[in-house]
Parts: sequence; structure tokens; C-alpha cells
Amino acid sequence: MRTRRYASENAKPYTEHKAMMKRIDYFIPTRIVFGAGRLKELATLSLPGKKALLCVTEDKLMEKLGIQQRVIELLGQNGVSVAVFDKVTPNPTRTGVMAAAAHAGAWKWCFWIPSAISFAGAVGLVVFLRDTPSSVGLPELEGTEVRKEKKAAKGAEHRAFLMKHVFKNPLIWILGFANFFVYVVRFSVLDWGPSLLSQSKGVSMEHAGWLVAMFEIAGIVGMLVAGWATDRWLKGRAHRTCVFCMAGAAIFVFLFWQLPGDAPVWLLFTTLCAAGFCIYGPQALIGIAAANQATKNAAATANGLTGLFGYASTVVSGVGLGYVAQHYGWNWAYVGILGMAVVGMLVFLLMWGARADGYDAEPEHD
Repeated sequence: MRTRRYASENAKPYTEHKAMMKRIDYFIPTRIVFGAGRLKELATLSLPGKKALLCVTEDKLMEKLGIQQRVIELLGQNGVSVAVFDKVTPNPTRTGVMAAAAHAGAWKWCFWIPSAISFAGAVGLVVFLRDTPSSVGLPELEGTEVRKEKKAAKGAEHRAFLMKHVFKNPLIWILGFANFFVYVVRFSVLDWGPSLLSQSKGVSMEHAGWLVAMFEIAGIVGMLVAGWATDRWLKGRAHRTCVFCMAGAAIFVFLFWQLPGDAPVWLLFTTLCAAGFCIYGPQALIGIAAANQATKNAAATANGLTGLFGYASTVVSGVGLGYVAQHYGWNWAYVGILGMAVVGMLVFLLMWGARADGYDAEPEHD
């Protein structure tokens, strides 16, 4: 077989050079990884950050071939979030480059917009919110006016009151521990939902984002229904409503887990929304239950304590779940979420027989 030779005396045949070109690592200082079958290395390569801008041509060929989704999934396995810029032209212009740069910074609006809404809400609370019904000429709520005969205790007396109604109140601690598990389930879906949906169910990132958004919207409806059901059927015993809600969340998380990867999007949507509908009820009701159990003179302290447990849960839902998914797979991540829902239900059951509030020390009989 004849081969081309280079001018150099030590040059190797062209066919041998062609074989050597199959795998390339090139630093300029940008690192270029090239070669057949090397795409899968994206899941394990040591990368300089946790956010990537994926630039593809405007003809959407990479998306049609499935390569774009494959890259997103592999980067997701490596803990990297991806923004896609699909306006690359055959001969890039300065305008196109600047558009890509602007697209890379678009994520900042995800912080600016919620911040603006929160600021507007804070101003609204300062202007319109009042401390008590009596401050706007309304009577106190029935059942709470018995505590009016004494002004808010100060100093040692108030500390003793807080100690009795909050820090030594087992019901407040039960609500706090339960809140931990509620938040683990909720934030597991919020933090890992897009990756979970794309990697375990084959959902596109676009659809995954909408599914997680609908999980939240269904939760808003769930909060309203849970509050109404508590007043309508459970005589204000919010903790009992939470038992049913956590049971429902566990059931729907299990059903979602068992759906095959090729399940229709509408079925994934329905099941995930049902889980969101259930899990947001306890999140809303725990604060109300804590305030009622601690009474209005210690409501803020009780809510602060239960909230502390809730936000401490991010250690599990963020770092813990990500570690499990990366090292043991998404099936074990589902097991973890399901287990948290079941344990949360069992914790709520510990106070099944408790009264609706702590205003009356007399035992209540059904």
C-alpha cells in the first residue's frame, strides 16, 4: 500500500498519523476534547464551573439529531446546568456574538425579577398590614380574647412564657421536625426537578421546566384546599390535615417513580402536580398550627423555630439528594424522597390527638 510521506526524514506514514488523530486534548488555554465516542466524558470531566452555555446552529440540527439533549443530560450528570443559545450562524457576526453573551447573562433576571416582586410585597405589608384586629376597630378572634386581661409580659415573665409555650412544648418540636421532612420533599423537586425529569424520564429541559412550574401552581391550589378542609371537617386541627397531605404526597411520588421513561407527558404532568398539590398543604399549615399551639403571644417565636428546621432541610434536599443521584442513580433518589414523605407523615401522627390550639388548657373531647 502506497502512503504519502512528509518532507521530514522521521515523518510517519499518513495512515499512521490518521490513527493518531482520533483522540485529541488541546489547550490554548481553552481545552478542546475531540474524538469518536468522547462525548460521554462530559459526565465525568473536571470542568471549571457549574454553568455552561451550549451554542448550536440556528437550523436546530443538533436538537433534531438528539445530540443537544444528550449533551445537556451528560452535563447534568456532572452537576452542570445548561443554557442553550441556538442562534449560531454559518459565519458568526459581531451581533451574533453579542447576542450569545447577553443570553449567557440572562440567568440574572431569575434573581432580579423575584427580588423586585418581594420588595414590592414588603412595601405592601408595611403600608397595609396591621398587627391585630383591634388596631383597625375589629373585635378579637373568638377564643383568643381570654389572654387580653394581661398585657404582653416583659422580661423574665415573658421568657418564662416562651419557655413553656415554645421551647418546652413538645407539639412545637413535633411540628418543627415534621417541617424538616416537608421541606426535603418540596425542595427535592424544586432543586432537582429538571435534572430528575430529563435524566430519569427522558423529558426535554423545556418541558421539565414547565412541569416544575406546574408543581408549584398545583401547590397553591393545594394550600387553599388544605386550609378549607381543616376548617370545614377537622375543626381547625391543621396537624391532622398534614397527615393526609403527607400520605398523598408519598403515594403520588411513588406513582411518579414507577411511570416508565416513555410515559406520555400529560401523565407525568398529572402525577407530579398531584404530589405538589399535597405537599404544599403542610407547608402552609405548619406555621398556622405552630402559632395556634404557642398562642398569639409566642406565635412569632414558634414560627421561627419551626422555620429553622424547614430551611435546615436543604442540606438533605440539596447536597444529599445530589450525592445519592450522582453515585447511586435516580432510583435511589426517588427512594429518598419517598422515605422523607413517609417519615414526615409518621411525625405528624405523633400529635394526632392534640387540640387545635393552646389557648384553653382544658381537655377537649371529640
